[in-house]
Amino acid sequence: MKKSFLQRLTGAQPLPEILQTYQPARYGRCIYDRISEKRLREEDRERQRQQYLPQGNYDTGAVAIQNVWTWLPDGSLSGKACASDLSNLGWGRTHDLRLIIGQGVRRPLRQLETTSTARPSVDPTERAIELLHATVRNCALLSENQDWSRTEVHLPVPSGVDEMVWFESVVASWPEDQMPAWGFHVSHHAPGEWLRTWLTKPTTASNALCLSIDSRVNQLMNAQATANEVLGEAVSLIALCRLPPANAPAPHDHSAVVPKDIPGANPSAHVNRLSADVSPIAGEWVRLALTVLTARTENDPAYKTLHLFTTNSPPGWTIN
Repeated sequence: MKKSFLQRLTGAQPLPEILQTYQPARYGRCIYDRISEKRLREEDRERQRQQYLPQGNYDTGAVAIQNVWTWLPDGSLSGKACASDLSNLGWGRTHDLRLIIGQGVRRPLRQLETTSTARPSVDPTERAIELLHATVRNCALLSENQDWSRTEVHLPVPSGVDEMVWFESVVASWPEDQMPAWGFHVSHHAPGEWLRTWLTKPTTASNALCLSIDSRVNQLMNAQATANEVLGEAVSLIALCRLPPANAPAPHDHSAVVPKDIPGANPSAHVNRLSADVSPIAGEWVRLALTVLTARTENDPAYKTLHLFTTNSPPGWTIN
């Protein structure tokens, strides 16, 4: 066995070949190990990216709403809607033998119809992913986005789903030709709180897509709900665009304030009912989407402006 120069100098004996080639056994890592490592890498890349991102000069109190799509039991809405459109949504109830209230009584459900799923899962994560796949297939708003190089995607976390598992699932399911250059970001905030954080960051993308998917139609939520609760599902997708500073002229500016009650109809009751069967955060995103859709029926402007409203706590929003 050949000795190295150091071994010849010190008289040390070389290790047997079996020890020289020995590698310690590697044990398989669980998915949470891999997710944690990926999250650390993402955070490190984000810190490095922030150092080189251009500082945007944006309005810190308002943002333009470019488009909205929402999917509720019995149908989906986009563009604009009136009270009669809302009145046709969300009334149908279904049941599932796997979701029982007690003594054999079936839980009333308002569930989205995913045609590719013969029997919807009652696991929180699996059902959220089923709705994600259906959204990616059916939502035209995703293909309408023209500039993914200036877009970031924000993801409120569904009920009962781990945020990093959700992050991984969305990234894995997203169309490769529609990957946002500014990344995906998970969130646990309702629109008002999220808006306050996003608008005050000078290094955000100029465009944002907020995708809220939520299902309470699962075993976990069924065990936590009261006996008279209806469990529901909802998806909302809202496309936003940052505005120049408030003292600068804003593109697509429509200054007319939208009245709370649209003439000839009062959609408030419909909006509240349709957003009541999901988590409070998802319900707020649904309420925002439906408010935009109904607001667009008044004079039919192409764009609306979402304003941060900070005099209450938590912060809220208004639409002009």
